[in-house]
Amino acid sequence: MSAEVSAGMPAAMDAELRFLDHPTRHLFFTGKGGVGKTSLSTATALRLADAGRRVLLVSDLPKTRNMKIMRRVVRAVYKGDSPGDLSSLVNPEAVAELQVKLAG
Repeated sequence: MSAEVSAGMPAAMDAELRFLDHPTRHLFFTGKGGVGKTSLSTATALRLADAGRRVLLVSDLPKTRNMKIMRRVVRAVYKGDSPGDLSSLVNPEAVAELQVKLAG
């Protein structure tokens, strides 16, 4: 982690991020509001990017009415393919956000 990021981060948080020494390919931060998802995901993204890893940070993933993540849609968008039928999504804007961030 760079000195600027490390200096601004509490020592306890830096110690908690040790799981990033050997991260999995995909990381998801979920939970109810107010539990620190945004803070932890941002700190994680900074740490991984500083280590030279590719990072894609999005606010939401496409989900069905049952709140299941539509992996086929994420995969298609990532590969640059058409995501297909999106009529079962409760948040089609998540697809647009993925497309914009992957294009940028």
